[in-house]
Amino acid sequence: MNVSINFVIPDPAQLAIFLIIGLVTAVLVGLIGGIRSLLSVLLLTVLAAIGAWLTVSFIRLQTQPEVIFGRVRLIEAIAGALIFGLAWALFLTRRKLLIK
Repeated sequence: MNVSINFVIPDPAQLAIFLIIGLVTAVLVGLIGGIRSLLSVLLLTVLAAIGAWLTVSFIRLQTQPEVIFGRVRLIEAIAGALIFGLAWALFLTRRKLLIK
C-alpha cells in the first residue's frame, strides 16, 4: 500500500483564483446566513479559500465535466469553498444563538 501526501503551495495565479472563489463564496454565504460583520466576512473569505485549496489539492473530487482555469479545477474548488464557508457560518450562527 502506497500512501503519499503531496503538499504543494499554490503559485500566485492559483492563489488569486482561490481568493476570488473564497470572496464570492463569503459574500453569498454571508447573505444567506445574515453575517454582517466585516471581520466575519474576511475570515469567511480566508477559510473558504483554504477550503477550495484543500479540496483541489487533497480531497480530489471526481467531477464531470472538469472545468479547469489556471490549473485550478473550478467545480471542486467551489464545492470545497462552500463546504468550509457554510460550516463557518453555521458555527457563527450557533455561537450567536448560544450567547443570547
